[in-house]
Amino acid sequence: MIVLLVLARTLHIGSALLLTSLLFFRLVVLREGRTEPEKAGWPIAFNRQLQRGLGGLFLLHLLSGAAWFWAVTAGMNDSSLREALDPAQLGTVLLQTQFGWLWSWRAGLALVFGALLLTGSAARGRSAGSWLALGVSGLLLGSLTWAGHAAAGTEHRIAHLGIDLAHLAIAAIWPMGLPPLALFLRAVARAGPAGPEVMPILQRFSRLSLACVILLLATGIANALFFFPSWSALVTSTYGRLLLGKVALFLVMVGLGAFNRFSFLPALMGDPASPALVRLQRAVLLESAIGLVVISIVGMMGATSPPVPGS
Repeated sequence: MIVLLVLARTLHIGSALLLTSLLFFRLVVLREGRTEPEKAGWPIAFNRQLQRGLGGLFLLHLLSGAAWFWAVTAGMNDSSLREALDPAQLGTVLLQTQFGWLWSWRAGLALVFGALLLTGSAARGRSAGSWLALGVSGLLLGSLTWAGHAAAGTEHRIAHLGIDLAHLAIAAIWPMGLPPLALFLRAVARAGPAGPEVMPILQRFSRLSLACVILLLATGIANALFFFPSWSALVTSTYGRLLLGKVALFLVMVGLGAFNRFSFLPALMGDPASPALVRLQRAVLLESAIGLVVISIVGMMGATSPPVPGS
């Protein structure tokens, strides 16, 4: 059961982050409809990849959410996974627990998001439907705060939930904005020589990434203060060791990002069509892979009790 819970949490949180990051990248970083060049070949290819990604991630989000609810039902009733499929057990958790009410509310949001995808409203440039899809995906992501340890605490609960919410929202921009950046660079590289319109997009993402690194550090430190009564708890508890692993990978990603910023971007400013574009794409893919490992650690942390009892 614990394996299913960790896997479901990892896939559900990861898909929620990526749904938001894909839409944010297109609407805010790419600024589709304003920076899209008429003669470039990459916009059509990028949007096709993005739409396939949105559809696949939404399906993954639904399935992983159902698996998470299934695992929680088994845990709450101290039953096996097979026994947890009993409609009576499922109904009790759905209708009589905070987790069930949260999942009911999130199911409604998922229906709205699915309708926007099916009608194509989320794909129409910088339309009202696209912004609505971004808002709904953000609510789906933010609501996960109430399924974590912050929601179980009693002291300073509102502050803790707010910090956790900010941490999730920032993570959707960076580092989870790296996979859509990789898709963008792939589409540009395959479309032929890059034009001058590519550089403002890369510079915009670079500035956002720097801001996100600072904010993630601040919210991460604030979040940790709620859980760790002493420095020793970082190394003596399983939760603390997982956090240290997450921080180590975060620092590796920051280092790679800094290298990309000061190595590849200057070369591309001189010549957007230089081979540095392909090398930057490979570096972003490496960062993205590390980011996915970080999400798996987050999934494990959610299924692990923090050092502070009752949190």
